[in-house]
Amino acid sequence: MTWQRDAARSWLKAAVVSPVRGEYHNDRGAVYFKMGLFEQAERDYLAAIELGPPYPEVWTNLGQCYRAMERIEEAIHAYTRALDLDPGSTLALVGRADAQFALDHAELAALADYDRALTIEPEQPLVLGLSTNLGFCPDAEDRGRPLKFCSGPTDYITEGLSATNFVANP
Repeated sequence: MTWQRDAARSWLKAAVVSPVRGEYHNDRGAVYFKMGLFEQAERDYLAAIELGPPYPEVWTNLGQCYRAMERIEEAIHAYTRALDLDPGSTLALVGRADAQFALDHAELAALADYDRALTIEPEQPLVLGLSTNLGFCPDAEDRGRPLKFCSGPTDYITEGLSATNFVANP
């Protein structure tokens, strides 16, 4: 974890030298997130949003941070803001779907986001891993069609993937 602390210190110095650059805060937030320091990451992501022109990666990262903190409604809002800025962001779609799936009443919305992400970037491992973990088969002949339930295990399940493992990079 030493390299992560050094990286956080470097980003802090960069942010002090040029405090109006939101990207520094987003990048340092990503380091804090990877260290499990979610409150610090949240502060940096919010500073990046406040300082810069809005860009989808920082909203995706904030959504990821809220999801890790189990603040599901806030995560959905952040992912939605990322999608307002970039409707084709598969990371934001998968993140929002994962957060929606955590709410019992939002399964259909989650499935719609997964399906859309598969249509946009069908080979994205995070998309394939999560949709498969939910029991859906994104077979090659089914690309661009609604997801269907799998009857059994598939050979492309990606072990260890979940929406809580990614941070968008600018």
